Amino acid sequence: MINLTRLNRFEEGTEVTPERLLQTGLIKDVGAGVKVLGAGELTRRLTVHAHRVSQEARKKIEAAGGTVSIIPVPAPIRAKTKRIHGQPRAAAVARAAKNAQAAEEPAATSGKKQKAAARAAESETRPARAAGTAGSPQAPKAPKAPKAPKAPKAARQPEESNPEASKEPEAS
Repeated sequence: MINLTRLNRFEEGTEVTPERLLQTGLIKDVGAGVKVLGAGELTRRLTVHAHRVSQEARKKIEAAGGTVSIIPVPAPIRAKTKRIHGQPRAAAVARAAKNAQAAEEPAATSGKKQKAAARAAESETRPARAAGTAGSPQAPKAPKAPKAPKAPKAARQPEESNPEASKEPEAS
């Protein structure tokens, strides 16, 4: 995105393209395209080539005697997709396919390799363990013992503070 006032640095009659904006340092990358916004005034006649132009910017460019040309947005460098929660990662899918292929070819592998492939395939289907278990199965936790009930308040006081407890029966 670039405002109109920043285009005043170009000379009269210049063709302003995304590449020229990159060269002059007005934008950092073309990424999702260049949009010209209508903030400020344009005092020069320019030919602006951009991916998008706001209505206000178009009016101001044409009022200054310039022209606007819309160019297609460049294709993204890499398609950005998000994995659905719970969907396996691509590497795990590839490993599972490799293990399945190894399991289908039992004649080509020895007995030890078959067992290792079966364990690997089984570990792919099991849910992941918590961190820090180091592959050993966890023993179930024993239930906590119930807490002992508290003693009545009178019984909890020390003997010194309970005057009735400190009295000795009088001998008559």
